[in-house]
Amino acid sequence: MKLAVMTWYHYHNYGTALQAAAMQAVLRDMGHEPQLIQYRPCGYFRTLPDYSISEFGRRIRIKLMRTSKPEPCGLKSELRDRAFDSFLERNIKFTEPCRTLSDLELLNDKFDAFICGSDQVWSPLAYDPHYYLNFVHDNAKKIAYAPSMGAKEIRDRYIKADISHLLDGFGALSAREDSGARLICGLTGRHVEVVADPTLLFDAERWEKICCADEDRTARYLLVYMLGNSDEQWAAIEKTASSRGLALRIIPVFEQDTKRSGCVTEPVGPEEFVKLFRNAEYVCTDSFHGMAFSLIFHRNFTAFARFRKNDPKSQNSRMEHLLRLTGMEGRLFSGRNAVEIASAETDFERAEAALNILRGTSLEYIRSSLSHVIPPEKQSANIKARSSLCCGCGACAAVCPTSAIKMEMSDNGFLTAKLDGKICVECGRCTRVCPFGTENMNCAAEDAQLYSFKNPDGNVLLNSTSGGAAYSIARLLVRRGYKIVGCMFNAEKQRAEHILISDEGELYKVQGSKYIQSDFSDVIKKIRAEDKSIALVVFGTPCQIAAARRVLKEWSNVIFVDLVCHGVPSYHLYEKYGDFIHRTSGVDNKRMQMVFRYKPKSWRDIYLYASDGEKSYCCSKMSDPFFRMFEAGNCYMESCYECRWRSDSEADIRLGDYWGPRFEEDKTGVSMIVCFTEKGRRAAMDAASACGAIAESQPIEDYLKYQQRNNIPKPVFYDTLMRELKSKDKKLESFVDRYAVPLESRSLSFGEHLKYILKMVTYKEPKNDT
Repeated sequence: MKLAVMTWYHYHNYGTALQAAAMQAVLRDMGHEPQLIQYRPCGYFRTLPDYSISEFGRRIRIKLMRTSKPEPCGLKSELRDRAFDSFLERNIKFTEPCRTLSDLELLNDKFDAFICGSDQVWSPLAYDPHYYLNFVHDNAKKIAYAPSMGAKEIRDRYIKADISHLLDGFGALSAREDSGARLICGLTGRHVEVVADPTLLFDAERWEKICCADEDRTARYLLVYMLGNSDEQWAAIEKTASSRGLALRIIPVFEQDTKRSGCVTEPVGPEEFVKLFRNAEYVCTDSFHGMAFSLIFHRNFTAFARFRKNDPKSQNSRMEHLLRLTGMEGRLFSGRNAVEIASAETDFERAEAALNILRGTSLEYIRSSLSHVIPPEKQSANIKARSSLCCGCGACAAVCPTSAIKMEMSDNGFLTAKLDGKICVECGRCTRVCPFGTENMNCAAEDAQLYSFKNPDGNVLLNSTSGGAAYSIARLLVRRGYKIVGCMFNAEKQRAEHILISDEGELYKVQGSKYIQSDFSDVIKKIRAEDKSIALVVFGTPCQIAAARRVLKEWSNVIFVDLVCHGVPSYHLYEKYGDFIHRTSGVDNKRMQMVFRYKPKSWRDIYLYASDGEKSYCCSKMSDPFFRMFEAGNCYMESCYECRWRSDSEADIRLGDYWGPRFEEDKTGVSMIVCFTEKGRRAAMDAASACGAIAESQPIEDYLKYQQRNNIPKPVFYDTLMRELKSKDKKLESFVDRYAVPLESRSLSFGEHLKYILKMVTYKEPKNDT
């Protein structure tokens, strides 16, 4: 079988690398073709602080208990990194890089089954739903092998609800520790097998072959591998070494370790790590995998607890489980028994017997789980079966021959494709134009050319978001006979929509930014009705441009221009914003003209403006509730958190504000033009020449450094927020307090912060949010 394994590998941590290599070797031994999914998380999960009185008090107690000793600086070594990369390259076969959910979902066609684990991939403190195989379409193909929760409880209720839902979808469940098995069982009500960490599936002889670890007893030493930084524990280590007459050999973890006597000066990669354990006479460690290799090679050891008992981030359960399993509880340092442990005999025969039993049951679990995977008879060929993401571009609806797909407003307030399975003929056309369900065709940002652009016409600048680049390009090309596809704000509908323009006099309609989702579906249908030889310029968000490029692949004269985009917020948010503007300024929110970047006030200090022709509203982004929620990034469309074009692009040109220090003195706006193709570069430079703009080549580093190039994770409270946004009784201001201020709290004074905390202690959420 072709198997995809989802686990950590990118952290240059010894246990992480060795368990990943061991898992792949075990599966190869069984006759399978495993590959490790080359996925790197883009950031930490986002949640809300718990401001309940009990939780607030608990956090204060924990802070008081912790020492004021600063955290040591982690070790940085280029040679060590090379040793890790070399080990992974020799021992692991990887998939192509998978950066987003779309990339991961494409693996469904390439593998027969998916295995997640081992290591702490299921730790609630490092929650990432992709490690729960949320991208696998067939639940029977999902197998959990030895994932570690790394904790005895899940304190965050949003994460707990998410994990409970994700675990229900597994064909086979297991855990590395009994505490994790109990936790998973409590969430699912299912039996959870306790299995061995992959490193423990091999005995000493196999590890000696994998790492070429021949016996070398020329030097007697006590090996130290400590992930913590306790002075008490280091004193015990030195006492242990003295009692046994051994020199210290220290695998450095922190920079300060390099200054200790006995620190290993050569770079220690995974192979060297195994060799050091193989040839040690005694081991002192607070690492799970340090203890595992001590057991594998039958090395006497002292185990140290790295965390305090009541530390909510404690990972001690991992070591406690392995000590109980092997009957080694007595080797855990308890404060005063260092010499006693060092002189005690170790019953490795009993430990090896326990490990052999665990190896047998663990290998049988893998075989049994894989035997229940049955390939589906037929793969559905429609967008709903192929991709869970939708950006509302409408490409699928435009190409559907039976009109089985309609664009409708979802419960969360986004235009989304709705499929009528009764009239779908499974032709697959929709899947071939979906920007999330096909291989991307990105050009790399690092290879692009960057220009600054400023139109000399003050009126153009006043009505443009930044330096007038989009207007200048559109005006030049419409004069050359091109038709323009751009986004306008429709005041009658209070919606943004794309329109087709062939008259220069209409270009004003598509000037300026619109920080809401645009209806792109109608214009795509209109374009397809045109002759394929027409000259066309398409402006849109990166996902809309990716869709348009697929739909218009047979068109011969198209220039694609996308925009720097952070995401589109829910229309429920915009509707509450309209209500807010009406309540606070009297503007008729049913017919107001909305300007999301009001340049008469400022370029850098963003202002928003609304007017119904009689009354008006104007507010800076610092106080405007809509913009504060927009910048918080908590209510974007789900696909925005998995954007495939955050840095790279399928467009010829990308436009945005030229942020950064280069033009910090400019008051009226400068555009950033990223040219991904020569066709795009020529269009931009011709537009500059035609209007006399100041267009200068700039280092691409300005784009790479000052624009958002990485996705932010979808907040774990997303579903709760979406439910609340739909409610009619809550005003926009309350959402800012709950969902935007926590992200702004670093800029609050102590008094403002304390006032906010007291306010949130009494905040009431809907009871059905989990």
